[in-house]
Amino acid sequence: MVPAASPRDVRTIRRCLLGLSILAALSVAVLAKAFLQPVLLALFFRFILAGPMRSLTRLRIPPAVAATLVMVIAFGGLVLAVNRLAEPAAQWAEELPVMASKLERSVRHWRQSVSPVTETAERLEDLTQWQDGPSGEVRVVEGDSLLSSFLRGGGAFISTTLLTVVLLYFLLVFGDSLVDDFAEFLKAESHFRGTRRLVREVEHSLGDYLFSIAVINFCLALVMTVGMYLVGMPNPLLWGVMGGVLNFIPYLGLIVGTLVVGIAAVFTYPSLLSALAVPAIFYCISAIEGAFVTPAILGRRFMFNPALIFFWVSLWTWIWGPVGALLAFPLLVTIRLTREVLSSERFRQTVEAEQERTDREEGEAVKSPGATLDSRPESVIITSAIG
Repeated sequence: MVPAASPRDVRTIRRCLLGLSILAALSVAVLAKAFLQPVLLALFFRFILAGPMRSLTRLRIPPAVAATLVMVIAFGGLVLAVNRLAEPAAQWAEELPVMASKLERSVRHWRQSVSPVTETAERLEDLTQWQDGPSGEVRVVEGDSLLSSFLRGGGAFISTTLLTVVLLYFLLVFGDSLVDDFAEFLKAESHFRGTRRLVREVEHSLGDYLFSIAVINFCLALVMTVGMYLVGMPNPLLWGVMGGVLNFIPYLGLIVGTLVVGIAAVFTYPSLLSALAVPAIFYCISAIEGAFVTPAILGRRFMFNPALIFFWVSLWTWIWGPVGALLAFPLLVTIRLTREVLSSERFRQTVEAEQERTDREEGEAVKSPGATLDSRPESVIITSAIG
């Protein structure tokens, strides 16, 4: 007879299973990157557009027409913004070689100032090396050409974009019915009671959060545009939009945005003091928004440990690149919302009520004299067959 496991052993097994599940999930995320990226991007935009979608459906507009209107307005505005920012972005791209040459001259000047120290270190290194050692063979391996790399990356971008748009349309039109069908499919299993309630509460909370964040970042982009204009920064709209987009990535986006604006300001302003004022203003606007505006609107519910956020965003950036950086924080918020809903008393009461209602329906189906085997619920049929 196998002895019963102690509570300590059960906890150890659960922790091991949790660790293995995390490793398996990360492995799937790496291997299924081409499929999961557009799926999660479509879900991300679906949550943002869920509010306008519900408003249109309340006006008795068909879901297909409402989804088309929402997507045309959203992506039309995105295309107009990209078209408006393409010219200043191209101008900065053309100035990159000039900036690189200036930076190279600065580095060369710095190296000349420390050349005596460098020469001394090289002499010491020559004295400590073997002079008669075998010479290594140098092999030149040709990599992919720039054109082939661009075409390969462009093809992946186009396929991801098309799949995201198509999935987003179907999620906007059939998302609610998909959740209902999935919950109905899992209804017979007691472990999945309340699936519809869980998904609905997480969906509404996450949708409200992402829509609020999108509005906050839009206003932040406007304020940053005005700030860059007041300090005389060229193409202020470009830097404002960049700040608003990067604000979707907590902490890491602020660091990257401040560095990019600071580098551009160094090559734009004649004095270092004037150049440092630009990233300082950029940083202060973002810091004020993160410390006061967002907590005042959303509360402390979505506040996380900064170290946890930085690690989480860095992890998903390493796995999926920029797309992972964009989706990292919404994934973290989804995990917290799911945990809150599962641990809430209202959710437990809903699950218990649904359990009692299902048991009562199954009992009435069994006691009914006219009930046949095919008219009883699936769980009753299975139980009867086993008994």
